[in-house]
Amino acid sequence: PAYRYVRGAEPPGPSRAEILGGSLEGLRDGDILFVNGKAWRTKLVRLAEKSPPGFSHAGILRFQEGVPRVIHASPEEGRVLAQSLEGFLAFENVDALRVYRLREGDRGEGASRKALAYALRDVPFDDRFDSTDEGALYCTEVIWRAYEDVGVDLGAGGWVELRNPVIRGKVLLPYGLSRSPLLTEVFAFP
Repeated sequence: PAYRYVRGAEPPGPSRAEILGGSLEGLRDGDILFVNGKAWRTKLVRLAEKSPPGFSHAGILRFQEGVPRVIHASPEEGRVLAQSLEGFLAFENVDALRVYRLREGDRGEGASRKALAYALRDVPFDDRFDSTDEGALYCTEVIWRAYEDVGVDLGAGGWVELRNPVIRGKVLLPYGLSRSPLLTEVFAFP
């Protein structure tokens, strides 16, 4: 059956508990969540990136008073926000999730703190995907800049040059970020 979008309604698909395997054990500040969805935006990101089956959106995990929040640049909200894990996983009818973390070092806490500062300042979503403009950020740019702030460059080798009606210039898209040799996968669904 076809799904009709209703703002605030949970789209059909795997339950959030099913995606997480019912457990949050092992997740840490600074973990990077890559998701793939079924919405039209997913198809646009994947076409722009010309990636194999990969990811369409990303966020960085930050625990606040023991509660996991995902900081990401939301095109729907038009800004960087700290969202509940369940809300993030409902984004674009998520059907796949991968969690990555730094292979070495313990800089995730500092990076997630920096990302949270973007959300607290309501930094706007960058719908031009201009990585030279720090006044507005897109999803992977939030993560890249947050880790840059703690001395880790996750973008090396992942940038692509795009020329289309929406994006003109170098951009770091989710699949490119996930290929960073500094990251390792720690969780996958399915």
